[in-house]
Amino acid sequence: MVKMKSRNELAKNIRFIAMGFMVLFAVTGLRAYFLQVLKSGELTEIIQGQYMTSVELMPYRGTVYDRNGAELAASLDVESLYARPGLVRDPKGAAKLLAPILEMPTQAVYRILASTKPFVWLQRKVTPTQADKIKALKIEGVGFLKESQRFYPQKELAAQVLGFVGVDSQGLEGIERQYDRIIKGKSRKLFADRDAKGRHVFVEGLQPLDQSRQGNDLLLSIDKNIQHIAEKELQAAVALSEAKGGTAIVMDPWTGEILASAVCPLFNPNQYAESARESWRNRAVSDIYEPGSTFKTFLVASALEEGIVKPSDMFFCENGSYRVARRVIHDVHAYGWLDVASIIKRSSNIGVSKIGKQLGKEQMYQYIRRFGFTAETGISLPAEQSGFMPSLKNCSEHTQSAISFGQSITVTPLQMVTAYSAIANGGMLMQPQIVKRIVDGAGAVVKQNGPVVKRRVISEKTAGIMRDMLKQVVAPGGTGTKAAVEGYCVAGKTGTSQKIDQGGYSHSKIIASFAGFVPADDPRLAIIVLVDEPQRMRYGGEIAAPAFSRMANAMLNYLHVPPEPAPVQDPDLLKEIRTEPVKLAKLDEA
Repeated sequence: MVKMKSRNELAKNIRFIAMGFMVLFAVTGLRAYFLQVLKSGELTEIIQGQYMTSVELMPYRGTVYDRNGAELAASLDVESLYARPGLVRDPKGAAKLLAPILEMPTQAVYRILASTKPFVWLQRKVTPTQADKIKALKIEGVGFLKESQRFYPQKELAAQVLGFVGVDSQGLEGIERQYDRIIKGKSRKLFADRDAKGRHVFVEGLQPLDQSRQGNDLLLSIDKNIQHIAEKELQAAVALSEAKGGTAIVMDPWTGEILASAVCPLFNPNQYAESARESWRNRAVSDIYEPGSTFKTFLVASALEEGIVKPSDMFFCENGSYRVARRVIHDVHAYGWLDVASIIKRSSNIGVSKIGKQLGKEQMYQYIRRFGFTAETGISLPAEQSGFMPSLKNCSEHTQSAISFGQSITVTPLQMVTAYSAIANGGMLMQPQIVKRIVDGAGAVVKQNGPVVKRRVISEKTAGIMRDMLKQVVAPGGTGTKAAVEGYCVAGKTGTSQKIDQGGYSHSKIIASFAGFVPADDPRLAIIVLVDEPQRMRYGGEIAAPAFSRMANAMLNYLHVPPEPAPVQDPDLLKEIRTEPVKLAKLDEA
């Protein structure tokens, strides 16, 4: 006879079964939460990889303008050819028709059309002629999508500043690279899912390019006309001297804005792959060089600021040969006694070396850094260099002497023109600017850049004294007479520096330069011109100074700067350096 369970035991069993169900439901709920919430993103990607496909379309990059609104870089709509292989009825026949138009092997086209993928690109960014021919064939399963392609309407103009983009719309050089994230825009993806019969269907449809997703626009400080003048005159100087290349920068000394940045040789960013990679580099910020005599300006300005010398102080220049430690310093010409102003005017290495010795190493290093040398300027351009100067503890007596006249120290052209701007504007070191404004697709200003004073380097009084000294460099008897501009007073300094070659200074490889500003007493333009390895007219006063003159003359005319009363100049000299103004009417063809 079976013994009946007690009521208490039965209730106990029911509770046990109920608890089992509760645990089961809890585990099931936790598993569902884990899969649907915690792992949803990962699982979605897996599912999409198995059942979905996507096509990414190139973003629509923002436009780059010059300071007056002229387009320098723009995005154009172009046709890209795609195929949906499942809809192509005769892949072999279609391949035979498409191959000659696309300039591709027939077999290569057939392999694409015979793909098992729901969507394939046949060729990105075809020409209008190709597109018209293919559309006329009316091949089912073959179509076009609009994408964007970068275009540089001014061709070579400011190419090293602008840079270029690759086939994937990625900025590779210049502004295009530096501001890639800002001007690139948002790419668009088209997703395809499987229908009930397992075929891929595009969820969004193949829609045209959405320009509302374009990137921000940039307004640069560059002036297209001033840039054109700088490039043409730099090219002329390089060709005339049979030089390797050249660099020229034009700055507004009061704001730090770069009005032009020219590099020779030029290249066309529309066909950048056809040019040597060497020509892509923006030498204005990425190349360093020993400045030579253009550096003497800052050594003398530092000594004047500290009250160590006065313009009338006399120094004996040793008749052209002066021993410092175990080495001998030479002047191009033998000079006896020269005052400080004449040391700058006649560019005496010995005279400025003696001034540097009185200034002292510590103060010399302090002022060199205050003028912005040995540190990046912070301009918004890629690959900027900072330059080099030996450490103070490694600065021997001879090294100190060499630095005072621009050897044993390296700078960039941008650092040099920025430092000369500080002399021009009364002693303020400005932050160099290349981008004035960032604007979004709706026209709203995202960021506005204005003048930024980094620091005062010298007093207005010292800057005024230096301006007067630099004017004498261009006056009769100075080394920069060919930098004179008829109707305007010019202040500046010549430089001829030897390049390092095989561990020593080369006698054949030099950089000829001129740096200055105009009009001298109310400057509108600070300009530096460098000619790299000239084979003829090798001194800065022979080739860089005349190029400065021609640039300044054309630019002042363009800016409608009225002539000023100027000291009497040698009329034969002005006739020698005068040139016809650059014709601005043909800018769009440049």
